[in-house]
Amino acid sequence: MAQRRFGGRHMAAGWALALSGGISGCGVVENLTTTPVTVAAVSAQHLAPGASVSVPIEVTLAGRAGGQDVQLSVQSADAALVTATLEGRTLTLRAAAGALPQGLVPVTVTAQVGEDTATRRIGVEIGSRISAEFARFNAVRAQAGLRAVVFDDEASMNCWLHGRYSVLNGAAGHNEDASLPYATPQGLNCAANSNLSWNTLPVAKLAGSTSATDTLFSVPFHAAGMLHSGQTHVGIGSYARPYPNDARYVQTGSGITSIRPEGAGAGAPVTFPGNGQETDMAQYPGGEWPNPLTSCAGFDPRSTGLPLVVASRIFGDTTATDATLSVEGGGSVEVCAYGSTQYVNTTDAPGNYVGGPRSAQDIGRSILKGYGAVFVIPRAPLVAGKTYRVSVTVNGTPVTWSFRTAATLRPQTLAGPGVPLRVQ
Repeated sequence: MAQRRFGGRHMAAGWALALSGGISGCGVVENLTTTPVTVAAVSAQHLAPGASVSVPIEVTLAGRAGGQDVQLSVQSADAALVTATLEGRTLTLRAAAGALPQGLVPVTVTAQVGEDTATRRIGVEIGSRISAEFARFNAVRAQAGLRAVVFDDEASMNCWLHGRYSVLNGAAGHNEDASLPYATPQGLNCAANSNLSWNTLPVAKLAGSTSATDTLFSVPFHAAGMLHSGQTHVGIGSYARPYPNDARYVQTGSGITSIRPEGAGAGAPVTFPGNGQETDMAQYPGGEWPNPLTSCAGFDPRSTGLPLVVASRIFGDTTATDATLSVEGGGSVEVCAYGSTQYVNTTDAPGNYVGGPRSAQDIGRSILKGYGAVFVIPRAPLVAGKTYRVSVTVNGTPVTWSFRTAATLRPQTLAGPGVPLRVQ
């Protein structure tokens, strides 16, 4: 492990310390006698495959402990994707040439003074997919009349870790098995607090894809939490690897944080799409667990319209009656509407959660109850360039609103080699 030594005359709070070569390295600063130690935050870095960036690492020392040295090390979560090298007092991060778009890949800097240790993670996005997903996340929230949220680097790194764990272990669910490779406490944090999706995409479509966001907003049990007016931050992470035995495709495991139903609390009522707003989404993509169509007899997941959401944000059981969806110029679309007391699912296998398996019906009802929500699901996809009017009675109170569809609607699914989309 390479080391660097610097004389005591250079001591100052917030000064840059060197990191050593390769994926991990150490630096030693002699004659610094202050403790404890903190590593200054470093903003997420965005790299094209094969590109590099250099950033200073600053360490702050407070108090005096007499003759203790500062030792630094740096570790990349995936040496095949991101490497770190030392140039003087600067950390250089490099994305592997040919790496698939993904992120944020965590790089962890550790500083130690005696028995005091501090760490700081730096997120590295390869390509621009996560940036595109974040922009799309706020754009879809705007379709419900909701304010934009702030990007959360820490949560995003956690979701990259869980995406890697789930893809490489073939383990879908809101949990991690600590005995399996790539299991981490941080990945488990994402699993327990995020909406998760797994997809297979054409390589050519991955770079600009916002498939995780588009998918999760078009499946109602997962959209409900991301449509909460109280959400202020979002973490978005996605791991990608080449699809085994077919280089035309990639496998992705993604996570997007949301306000969970058990801790949602009150907030402003919301409809999705919002009253008077325009949406470019038209269709349910399939693959959601719990299956939102088990209470909708005869609805085909391959040709079902965008699920519409009404959320009172008042915790409690809900019922939906007298639901209609009409189109400007006359005509109507058949809909299926239900609340927590009406949702039935006896077909889906239990889900993998921290604390043990949970039934699909129990999870579905708890989500509807937690958000005070009902769903209105059109039997057929929405049509471009139309104005729709929705009416539904929620717990005896009529709710009506209207929204428009854009002239061009976004596709909801991308072709894969026979591997279905999965959302949980």
